[in-house]
Amino acid sequence: MTNPSLMLIMRLALLGCFWTFSAAVSDDMIKISSAELKDLRPETETVLAFFTRSSGCSSCAAAADELRSVLPSLGMKTYLVEDGKETAEYADRVPALVMFHGHTPVLYEGPMEGDAFAEFVTTNREPRVVILNDDSFEHLTQAATGSTTGDWLVMFHGLSCDSCAALEARLQGVAAKLRNRVMVAKMSSETDGRETAKRFGVPPKELQILFFRQGTMYLYNLKKFDLSSLSAFAVGLYKEAPSEPVPSLPQSPIMLVLQVIAVILVAVYILMMVLTKKNEQARKKGF
Repeated sequence: MTNPSLMLIMRLALLGCFWTFSAAVSDDMIKISSAELKDLRPETETVLAFFTRSSGCSSCAAAADELRSVLPSLGMKTYLVEDGKETAEYADRVPALVMFHGHTPVLYEGPMEGDAFAEFVTTNREPRVVILNDDSFEHLTQAATGSTTGDWLVMFHGLSCDSCAALEARLQGVAAKLRNRVMVAKMSSETDGRETAKRFGVPPKELQILFFRQGTMYLYNLKKFDLSSLSAFAVGLYKEAPSEPVPSLPQSPIMLVLQVIAVILVAVYILMMVLTKKNEQARKKGF
């Protein structure tokens, strides 16, 4: 015979599990730890993460309510992350909203309002940071000519640069915030971007950010690398930074060979003209 007390305990346990699960998924926000977040981001999925604190944050609850108000219209899986040690990897402060395109985080910076959240999500469905290499850099940026492709904020990074990886969310956030105003890009100074890095004097294993505008490059010299500082530099503070004209494109070996051939042909042509003239003068004297 079943023990009534045991049945009551089992029912209460089931009820407790159901309540916990319901609370975790209430309002379409799934409560998880920041450590779990890394394991819940498939490469092909786009999700939202709202970083907050369980206590001591007066603005967190209001911001969370604003986000909940627009979640039904966004149709996107959203996680609630409290008191995570990894929060600083993605955000400069809490509350914070980060959109993950697979493993690519995009930090939001703007008013903690539902309409602003919705606009951020709908206008940044794809990562905006351009990945450059030696072959594409000059073609896309026109850095040396100062042509019409606009201003470019470019992060050069090494393969083993921890601070570079931590900057990904901020850099993507700058690209989202300054869309249609400044192009934001990154390239490896150790692999397929090393020749361009050499051209600009960028050490191969260090983080360096350069801003290119109208044939001039400016070295990012601010102490902070948060989203606000990066954005402020790109829209005005670059004027106070060290700058120099963008170095000309180094000539390829083929171009150098062609130039040598051209010089030789010109020299031969001049020599032939001189010899022809001398022959004509000799013939005239012979008459």
